[in-house]
Amino acid sequence: MPIKGNFRYDLTGRRFGRLIVQHRSDRKDHGRSFWACTCECSASVEVSQSDLLAGKSQSCGCLRVDARSRYSEGHLIDRGVRHEYDAWKSIRARTTDHTHEAFARYGGRGIRMCPRWLDGENGKPPFECFLEDVSKLPRKGHSLDRIHNDGHYEPGNVRWTTSKRQSLNRHNNVMLTVGQRTMPLGEWCDELNLSYSRTYQRIAKGWPTLQALGLEPRTGVIIGRPRGRKDSKPRQSRSNALQAPQRPL
Repeated sequence: MPIKGNFRYDLTGRRFGRLIVQHRSDRKDHGRSFWACTCECSASVEVSQSDLLAGKSQSCGCLRVDARSRYSEGHLIDRGVRHEYDAWKSIRARTTDHTHEAFARYGGRGIRMCPRWLDGENGKPPFECFLEDVSKLPRKGHSLDRIHNDGHYEPGNVRWTTSKRQSLNRHNNVMLTVGQRTMPLGEWCDELNLSYSRTYQRIAKGWPTLQALGLEPRTGVIIGRPRGRKDSKPRQSRSNALQAPQRPL
């Protein structure tokens, strides 16, 4: 169909998701051009040219309905991806929802979810992109963790890990360096078979790192009184101290 007027695009016959453009519409809205489209479900709809080119409109609305049924609780359980979907929803909420209780620690700190997981890519829904990149939960007891704690939620910076391993990656961990190796205190304690609480107390008291980790002997400090040491002045028993002094005869 020839284009009337000075129009830059002819979208006739092109496909946008489930929509196939039929012809230019006579509808105008604040200067925007519209196209008459037919959806795969046989519905007809008029869509603005800008929404088509930006990928904002890809169906008559049936795609959204299908997505809702696809991600219903029962369907997710049947697919075996309920935990993965909950993880995806949780990440999206704490990085984009200003009212979420954890937003200050994530989105408020500049942590973002990558566009592929947030908006989808090439017509693929965002959760399907997320699942493709992170794979399924390996086993129960695992959760999604960022490898670099100040990095974004994106391919290459997330992994399924245990809650213990995830706790070692918190932004408020004590980091210790020995030689060329820098690790959280918890990892040093695991490697050296040390008590975390006792080692943490040593660090808090200002012990040097090597001594706190037991890699160097603690010297020059006397803790308590050496065994076998006696006071220069003998102690007076409490009963004798309470007795009144006797006058000489």
